[in-house]
Amino acid sequence: VVAQRISTVLNADRIVVLDGGRIVASGTHPELMATSPVYQEIFETQLGGGIVEEAEANKAAAIPGSASAGLPHLARVPREGA
Repeated sequence: VVAQRISTVLNADRIVVLDGGRIVASGTHPELMATSPVYQEIFETQLGGGIVEEAEANKAAAIPGSASAGLPHLARVPREGA
């Protein structure tokens, strides 16, 4: 899944953060909050530091990367064997 909405990937086993088409970070939500300024900025701008109910409404809102060139993206990496 490629998404711009952090709520789409928040509970993923592994999140890959892309900025300008390059991988800038990967990990779980807690790991990225501790180590990735790009991920932290996305989180703060979208959820204001708190998880809001819109997360449920946006679960299925995956946006193809081509629809928003130049903006950071989040990719949900499925578990192996899933």
